[in-house]
Amino acid sequence: MSMQVAIWYPATRPRAVRPMQYGELAAISAKRTDLATPTTADRVAAIESMRSFSGFAFGRQLAESLYRIVDTTSTAAFRDAPSVPRRFPALLVATDGSLASASVLFEYLASHGIVVMATPSRSSYGTIQVSRPAAVVEARVRDLEYLVDRASRMPNVDTARIAVLGVNFDGMAALAFQMKNMAARAVVSLDGWEGKRNSIATMQANLHFDPRRLRVPYLVIEQDEATPSPALTLDRTIFDSFRYSDRQWLVLTAMSHAYLIGNPLVHPSVPPEKRQAYELLARSVHRLLDAALAEPPRRLASLVTAEASTDGGSPLVKDIVRADARPAVPDDAELERLIMVDRAVDKVATILREARQSDSTFVLFPQGTMALYAFRFTRMNDLPFAVRLMELNAEAFPRSWSAADALGNGYRDSGDSTRAIAAYARAIALLAGSSSDSAPVARTRQSIESKLAQLRR
Repeated sequence: MSMQVAIWYPATRPRAVRPMQYGELAAISAKRTDLATPTTADRVAAIESMRSFSGFAFGRQLAESLYRIVDTTSTAAFRDAPSVPRRFPALLVATDGSLASASVLFEYLASHGIVVMATPSRSSYGTIQVSRPAAVVEARVRDLEYLVDRASRMPNVDTARIAVLGVNFDGMAALAFQMKNMAARAVVSLDGWEGKRNSIATMQANLHFDPRRLRVPYLVIEQDEATPSPALTLDRTIFDSFRYSDRQWLVLTAMSHAYLIGNPLVHPSVPPEKRQAYELLARSVHRLLDAALAEPPRRLASLVTAEASTDGGSPLVKDIVRADARPAVPDDAELERLIMVDRAVDKVATILREARQSDSTFVLFPQGTMALYAFRFTRMNDLPFAVRLMELNAEAFPRSWSAADALGNGYRDSGDSTRAIAAYARAIALLAGSSSDSAPVARTRQSIESKLAQLRR
């Protein structure tokens, strides 16, 4: 499968070589996944498309002569420039749109010592994102994984220090990539879909969605529309779920979707306040990455928008939320190691109790998972340890009659009739409070009462 990858990196300025013109980058970007060398016609078409975008997205119908100037405007990049001979941290980017969607931001970050590796999505994904979003998220996760492999073969990249950025739809892909791989030191989302009401279910249903595995700083910058549709209403449900991440939510005043993902600084006649806001965006992203990719990493204790001698407040900022990470808790794989390998049931119980002190609804593991672990130890003829797991399960799910019933079985099989009777009685009491009077509930109650009667003989 053909795949564009653009790399911006700290470089030595070549002698007697002119910098790339924006029209060159626009022509390459317009090809998306077509790796053929752009023609002059491609370049003309790309600039005309940019002019049309400006009229549609920014509400400015500008003269063709102005965009001829844009075409020949020098960028900060030189093609195939000699790399500075040292290793730098890397930012892996899924742009959703073309490579040119944030090239000014990428140049800025590269000028501050970060290698930026970006790949656009396939044009066909625009339709599939609507009908089968999960398929596109997974495809883009794989694209980011390819960038990790590509970075590992570059002598100027330190792959121990990478971050990931997703633009628009690919904000979800950046998060999914990190929750799957835990390979990045920070996640940035530029107008990510995960912050919109209509994409909450998509993110939560993702194969890799597990907030316990997002333990790195997370910055999301969302659009500010005058009259957003209900589907695009901003929503922090996903943001709030990442409780084990130092995270910041940023909305810049009147910076609509187009200004966030349309590379506004290269367009003529963009209002000064929009330019200032985008410049603040670039500095904010760099501030987060500079801390996260430092060696060792630094915790960013201030707002990303905090300039020198300011507290982060600004007329350019409409809304900003900063939340500190809670202590990390084990994910499924870590929990299994703690139980099945380390047998650290006391450690797991302590994690559960401490988390419940601040969040009474906290769930560390599904009831069925701990029941499975207990079953495994029963099969290994280690009933005493299995009973300890049953006790932990009953503590974690105090309103579950089935957890109490299983614990009663464990005590009974261990010869502890007193505790077995108490556990069975607890199970019957919980069943009595059940709203269901169905035949299965009646049979369950009868079964537990039968076990109680046998123990009381």
